[in-house]
Amino acid sequence: MGKVILRTADIKEITSRIKLYLAPIRRRLNTIKQFYKLKQNLHETILLLCCYLDALANSFISKEIKSKENRIIYLLEKFTSFGPKWNQISLPNLYYLIYRAQKNFCVYFNPIRKEEDALKKALDILELRPGAVPFYIREKDEKLLTIMEKLNALGNIKPGQNIGPSIISTAKVRIALGSKLYKEFNSVIEMFRIGSVLWRDFRCKTVHELYLQTTRDEKKIFWIEKAPIFVPIQYQTHPETEFLSLWFPAKFLLITLKECIDNIQKKFAATKLIPADLYFDLFSGTELEKFVYLDYSTIPPEIFGKQKSLRKEKAEGS
Repeated sequence: MGKVILRTADIKEITSRIKLYLAPIRRRLNTIKQFYKLKQNLHETILLLCCYLDALANSFISKEIKSKENRIIYLLEKFTSFGPKWNQISLPNLYYLIYRAQKNFCVYFNPIRKEEDALKKALDILELRPGAVPFYIREKDEKLLTIMEKLNALGNIKPGQNIGPSIISTAKVRIALGSKLYKEFNSVIEMFRIGSVLWRDFRCKTVHELYLQTTRDEKKIFWIEKAPIFVPIQYQTHPETEFLSLWFPAKFLLITLKECIDNIQKKFAATKLIPADLYFDLFSGTELEKFVYLDYSTIPPEIFGKQKSLRKEKAEGS
């Protein structure tokens, strides 16, 4: 699609409608700020902030990115100052999954939990029969032991260590594990990108489960800290030792949401094109003829052919 020249009035109209469309979520942001000011409603604060980020991703990010998880990570990477760090790996969270699978004689892999299902596939665990409970009976898995040793030497896994950062680039993880091992477990490692941890352990847990993994200082950490932080946690499955786990404080999530809202608005003021989902919310009736405003790259691929035919028919009929 070639460059579109819009009249000043059109530009003002788009800017005005985008601003109006984002107004409700800005008002909701003010409600969450009151929770933050009073240091109340921890669970609800996480729930609302994560769900609003999810809603922005669903409205403004192309449906060509099929996974909701990847869609929100793309939003965070492109529209926040944390940027590419969202794709770095949370070493302690990854380590604990490997530790649990190696430590226990019998491990249940919950198919609903993507990180567990990915590890089950990487270990090439076969179910005894279709529909059987996916237990893993461990003898001695050299691969898991090797991964644990290499990750443990790479950065901080447990409280008290001081050998390097807990957030590691995927490139460093690949070098540490070696090409062969990294390739075998790549699908597992990707589950522990910073954005994936936010999605799975905060957004999905507050929406679909009854509790978050707790830490003894969670309220102090959540309301006072200003950046992602690793906190000591004793998991119920392994109370004998403490591990570090990534937490996202309220201030950081508030800033993240505000940056997304502000930068989305700036983007459309610059491009003058509107994503498909938002376009059909903003325009109705005869206004739908204003296809010049529509960003065709955001139309789902399965219906894009229909839209191209429609544009061709309109061009031939004009």
